[in-house]
Amino acid sequence: MDRTAELRAFTEAATALAAGRQSVVEVVGAAGTGKTSLLAAAVERLARPGLRIRTGRAAELEREIPFQVFLHAFGRHEQWPLGEDDERFWDDATVRAAGTPLSVEQFLLCRRGRRRIAARAGTGLVLVLDDLQWADRLSRDLIGHLLRYPVAAPLLLVLAYRPGPAVRWEAGPEVRRLRLGATAPLPLARLTARQLQIARLAGTGATTRLIARELSVSPRTVDAHLARIYRLLGVPSRAGLAAVVAHG
Repeated sequence: MDRTAELRAFTEAATALAAGRQSVVEVVGAAGTGKTSLLAAAVERLARPGLRIRTGRAAELEREIPFQVFLHAFGRHEQWPLGEDDERFWDDATVRAAGTPLSVEQFLLCRRGRRRIAARAGTGLVLVLDDLQWADRLSRDLIGHLLRYPVAAPLLLVLAYRPGPAVRWEAGPEVRRLRLGATAPLPLARLTARQLQIARLAGTGATTRLIARELSVSPRTVDAHLARIYRLLGVPSRAGLAAVVAHG
C-alpha cells in the first residue's frame, strides 16, 4: 500500500529536530490498518548518523506496571540498550509510582521523566511508542505531560494507538495526526486465478489470439473473460486494464 503521504508527514516533523524543538506525530488506526509497518518504514527513512531512535511498545498484560512503555523503550533489553543508568531511573520511577496515589507525586514523577527524556535527546531523538491503547495510566500521563510541556530539545515523539476512549490527549500545534483507514483489497484480488492470468497478459499488450494460444483456450473464451474482468475492475478497455495491472 502506498504510504508516501504519511511518510512525508514524518519527514516534515523531523525538520524540528534540526531546530532543536519537539514535534509529535500521532498514528491512529484500528487493528490491521498497517500502523506497525508504517512506523518501521518511517524509522528506516529517518535513520541517520547521530540520530537516536528508541522504540517502546505497550503490552496488554503489563497495563498495571507504571511507565511500562517507557521501560520498554529505555530499559535494558537487546534491541535498544541504553545502559544501566537509564534502566535504574525508570525502575526507580516505577517503584515510586506503585502505591502512591497522590497526584502531586505523579506530577513530579512525570516532570522527572520529561527531564530525563530531554537529557537523552542529544543531537536528536526519535521516540516511537506503539500500541498505546494498552499503556498504563502513568505512561499516558507522561505522554500528556510532554505534550503540555514540550521539551526544549530535538525530540520527535511518535505515538501509535487504536482509536478508543482509553487514549485521550490534548493535541497542540506541533502535533501531526495520521488516521489510517482499513487497507483496501487490491483490485486484482477480486479475480479468479484464470481471470488474473488473462488480465496480466492483456495488460501487457497481448492480443486475444495470443492469449488464447498461450492458455490453450478459444478466442471467444478469452473475450468472455475480459468482459467479466472489465466489469469486476470497473475499467472500460484494455488501456484501463493495463493501468490496474501496472499498479498491482
